Amino acid sequence: MIAENPEYYDQGNYDHLANIFTALALYEIERDRGCTEDEATGKRLRFECTSCIYQQIYDKYGIRRLGTIFCHADVVNYGSIPGVTFTRNHTLYQDGKPCDFLFTK
Repeated sequence: MIAENPEYYDQGNYDHLANIFTALALYEIERDRGCTEDEATGKRLRFECTSCIYQQIYDKYGIRRLGTIFCHADVVNYGSIPGVTFTRNHTLYQDGKPCDFLFTK
């Protein structure tokens, strides 16, 4: 996928783009395994993150408080998508539970 989309990356964001494409591939695999009726009709997208690269890095360097900023950035970024409601009740940083992302049309 990366080779097919060179306009979206440079040396500075190649690894990040690789992570995005990996996530897309995993999403397609999960979709093919089955999903709820709402998800099948395109009205909901729900997933959980049980591991967070930001948490791993910030914990390693003792700057855990920065993680909550990234958690809040999700609310700002995803909460402003027109026609979509973003909900997340838990995060690894806030309460140690998996981040439970829900996007609803």
